[in-house]
Amino acid sequence: MLAMRPNCECCDTDLPADTAGAWICSFECTFCASCALGPLAGRCPNCDGGLQMRPLRVGSALARHPGSSTRVRAERAAATHVERASNPPPRLAGVRALCSEDRREWEALWEGYLAFYGSALAPSTTEATWRRLLDPSAPMFGRVAVAADGALLGFALALPHAGSWTVEPQCYLEDLFVAPGARGAGVGRALMEDLLARCRAEGWTRLYWHTQAGNAVARRLYEGYARPDDMLRYRMLLPTAYSGA
Repeated sequence: MLAMRPNCECCDTDLPADTAGAWICSFECTFCASCALGPLAGRCPNCDGGLQMRPLRVGSALARHPGSSTRVRAERAAATHVERASNPPPRLAGVRALCSEDRREWEALWEGYLAFYGSALAPSTTEATWRRLLDPSAPMFGRVAVAADGALLGFALALPHAGSWTVEPQCYLEDLFVAPGARGAGVGRALMEDLLARCRAEGWTRLYWHTQAGNAVARRLYEGYARPDDMLRYRMLLPTAYSGA
């Protein structure tokens, strides 16, 4: 049974057992979403294992088995928090279209994005995605946030398409990712604003996306633009989806 530790070991934020937003490693080192997805970059500073969202404990289960009241501050995690505070993220210069010269940096960000979701793709799938993003005849496109020194800070991948409920096209934001070291500098917001400007310029009348319910950092950004609705997502992986994977 999980101890359900009550605080972030990095910044000491309260993390009640019945509230989303806690991330844990296999040893149950516990962190808030801001630290887990920001300075810790999805890795536990104590064991170097991956971090995953902690499940909730609610209702009668919580009454029978309350979470731990022992607060933990890990020296290595706290040092990471202090280091982050003393090393501000790089300055954002702007957002532009993805180009062929970005391959190496984009792929590094892409691998970080997949690692965050605990996913892995065959190299052939990543290659196909890259080719689509650079193909002017393909509907999918990519935008990248760039630092003053030209380094890539994040990306947004989107897919405009026709819909049955609108006359005009709509746009699906499939992927948005900000490098851990660049978080807190307005990069995610800049990517969103850039995409909104593209939608308005093209006459796309609907922009939509989804994220994990427990991804508190992303939700703080997204809910500045729209509120989540009550629709559920259903997804089937058909046999052909596994080709080359």
